[in-house]
Amino acid sequence: MSLRILILEDNATNLMLVRDLLEVRGHDVLTAASADELGSVDAMPRPDIVVMDIMLPGKDGTTLMRELRGHAGWERVPFVAVTAHAMAGDRERLLKEGYAAYIAKPIDTRRFGALIEAAARAVDDSPEPEAAGTPRPDPRSRQP
Repeated sequence: MSLRILILEDNATNLMLVRDLLEVRGHDVLTAASADELGSVDAMPRPDIVVMDIMLPGKDGTTLMRELRGHAGWERVPFVAVTAHAMAGDRERLLKEGYAAYIAKPIDTRRFGALIEAAARAVDDSPEPEAAGTPRPDPRSRQP
């Protein structure tokens, strides 16, 4: 399964590592270091999944996730939180806020690609909402 993956990461080294791990698995990867660098969402191809550092410059990842989900076609795009903030309760809080999965840094390079693919599959396998306005399925029930 080849995915179009958007990576939002402000650390150049982390961005390169994550991009390389996903590209070697055959995925099409788009990157941005901030909301400003992302540019016009309407002009870009919609990704199958977004891998997002939650501590981005200017606008935090959770705020950006909510804004992106407000765009047509982005309502069901899964977001994966990747963060160095691995304090007690962070995982549960981020999943409750709507992330499909949570990965703590430093990432496990051997498992990272499979975790991203599992998060994408979990949402792909969920039933489509029956009508406009139907709430998005709860991503916490489908963690990798």
